Amino acid sequence: MSNTTDFESIQRQLASTIHAHWKLFLAQGIVMMVLGFLAVAVPNLATLAVEIFVGWLFFVGGIFRAVSVWHSRQAPGFAWSLLTAVLSIVLGLILILRPLEGMLTQPSFAHDRVFVGSNNNFLYALDNDSGRLAWKWKTGGDVIGTSGDAKGGAYYASLDNLLRAVNRGNGNQRWIKEIPTRPVLPPQTFGFGDGKLYEEIVVLTGVTSEIDAFAAKNGAPVGMYMPPSDLQGAPLIDPVLQPYQVAMVVITRDGRAIGLKPSAMLMPEPLIVNFATELPGRKLERERITPPAR
Repeated sequence: MSNTTDFESIQRQLASTIHAHWKLFLAQGIVMMVLGFLAVAVPNLATLAVEIFVGWLFFVGGIFRAVSVWHSRQAPGFAWSLLTAVLSIVLGLILILRPLEGMLTQPSFAHDRVFVGSNNNFLYALDNDSGRLAWKWKTGGDVIGTSGDAKGGAYYASLDNLLRAVNRGNGNQRWIKEIPTRPVLPPQTFGFGDGKLYEEIVVLTGVTSEIDAFAAKNGAPVGMYMPPSDLQGAPLIDPVLQPYQVAMVVITRDGRAIGLKPSAMLMPEPLIVNFATELPGRKLERERITPPAR
């Protein structure tokens, strides 16, 4: 009986508190909805100014929530509500005092460097032993991703429709290549560069699902494939190519799996070419045939 009475008393107390401070609860809910929307939507368009702005929103929203919770401290869940307000204030201060320089892409690792791009048009190379910034590169568009090879090179694509190759150690540019379509996936590097299997190539997938391959040595185009429909994810490429064997598999959004063979390896034997010099032996004069007289 006492349990029922206590529960009804708590219900009446909660209803009375909400009724007395309903404006504060409503305003708090609206502010937190706006903060939640920005936290989800803004990162896709994040800039330094927007991140500072969001930090101020979290800071002011946290103070507003703390005041609201303190005024209704008799309500159940006071401790958790106050803790949420404090965390919001702390998060706001972090974003204001130490803002991130753009939204970072998925990092990649290549020997002694960790590469990460951002939507503030920078590529960052970090030392994998200390985590310190080794160098950074400014591009004309958001950096999509990076890949490396075994010979000291790093390759990255950006939304200015350019593919760049740089030295992994110091960031010096090796070559730059304009790509035919807007990149949507990080570049992939394959090959060994020793001539035993095949030369190193850089594979890049575009927004039109076009797959382009470039020579890692100088950026020259070496191949292109346009699937019959949009791709579902990145192409799967066998790192060890073999003649007459499937080397790349693509999955399309209409449910097809397509296997492709490397056309450059379908004729592993060298082509027969004309002799550059004459055959050995004595040269014979061409016999002239005189037609019989009529």
